[in-house]
Amino acid sequence: KDKKTSSSSNVNSYKKDQSSAAEEARAINQSLLRTKSMMHSELGRLSHASETIQSDENALKTIKEDQMGLDGAVKGSKGALGQMSRQDREDMIVLSFAIAFFVL
Repeated sequence: KDKKTSSSSNVNSYKKDQSSAAEEARAINQSLLRTKSMMHSELGRLSHASETIQSDENALKTIKEDQMGLDGAVKGSKGALGQMSRQDREDMIVLSFAIAFFVL
């Protein structure tokens, strides 16, 4: 009878261990599925961030090119303004001599 009770106890213990192991396996499986879902969401978010960064980089390149073009135009304008200023001074000198010549 002792053997039978011991054997029955072992069977019950084995069933409990199997049941506990199955529950743990389900919990682990659910945890892994949640992790997979979170990783998928994060991958989508990072993909969107990467696209945004690429778009911003392209916009900055365009702005830089435009700025360099404007820089050349500003330098050209400064040169033209300096030349016009010299020409204006020369015109004032010529006008002064012309007025002095006709008045005297």
